[in-house]
Amino acid sequence: MIVGEYRKAVRNCIKGLWEMETLPKSPDSSVYKLCGDFGNTAFRQACARQALQIVKGTRKKLDAKKYVVERLISEGKHEQARKLRKRIDETLISMPDVDKFGCQLNHRFIEIELNNINSFDGWLKIKFIGNGMGVLIPFKRHKQFNKLLAKGKLLNGARLHDNHIELSFELPDEENHGTKTVGIDIGQCSVLSVSDGQQITIDKHGHSYRSICEKLARKKKGSKSFQRTVKHRTNFIRWSLNQLNLDDIKEIKIEKLKNVYRGKRVSRVMSHWNYRELRALLISYFKERDVLISEVSPGYTSQCCSICGRVRKSNRKGRLFRCDHCGNTMDADLNASLNIALNRKPLNM
Repeated sequence: MIVGEYRKAVRNCIKGLWEMETLPKSPDSSVYKLCGDFGNTAFRQACARQALQIVKGTRKKLDAKKYVVERLISEGKHEQARKLRKRIDETLISMPDVDKFGCQLNHRFIEIELNNINSFDGWLKIKFIGNGMGVLIPFKRHKQFNKLLAKGKLLNGARLHDNHIELSFELPDEENHGTKTVGIDIGQCSVLSVSDGQQITIDKHGHSYRSICEKLARKKKGSKSFQRTVKHRTNFIRWSLNQLNLDDIKEIKIEKLKNVYRGKRVSRVMSHWNYRELRALLISYFKERDVLISEVSPGYTSQCCSICGRVRKSNRKGRLFRCDHCGNTMDADLNASLNIALNRKPLNM
């Protein structure tokens, strides 16, 4: 009930803010009123803050694109500016949807108890919502929870969803004594290819990231079988990350990609290649292990030779890379990971 009422309040507030030409810097009493009557003032304040952040974030993305158009025009790049302007005009900016949004509550509303002797490992107590409401939610602690609890401090705050809760930890900074910098190429056949030679392709059951995507493509969206396969895809990514040897690695470099495999011409299988999830899990994994992360330009990493730096589209044929200039022959994904590690610029472009 609380999650539903929270979303309703945030949705009402977004509707009101969406009509404003100029947004307030911070929510005030007029913004709180947009949230409706449910809960006390503190509850409506939390809803208003989140609604304002959502609307500001949506507008900020559009303003950033418009700024790029103005900059291109000032630099005399009128054709590029025209194309970007056309893309902006064709993209409908709709009001944000909060149907699956998490209910974000801070320490004013949340108490977490871990020492209660009962069948559950912990209790999440939601208090001071108003209207005499208070809720107790039991939860089980899993392996990752216990690992983070031993390493850091559990914060009094939570994000509530329909069927799960998210808790936050404050972790101490740890010095990484590694010396190596490596590049990681993210793909379908080899989900992770590291410039030091590591490659993750299939698990002990013969599954690869691509085979799981192919399985997803055959499922009916929204079915239980589809949801199980989506979970399998996520678990495969986590398993792949756990296979990496991080000894002496101080920094990783990945490509800065946007809008991967979007559009009408993308195959059904490729549409299930979830780069956003891959990237998010990868970044989270390395942050937990105090490995630095940096992004490099993705330009020509798959076509550029990691030995001589020459670029030719025909160099890559499927999973094999063969440079027609120096004769370098190797796995195409490993070649790309070397270019990412070196942040190599093509010589003949």
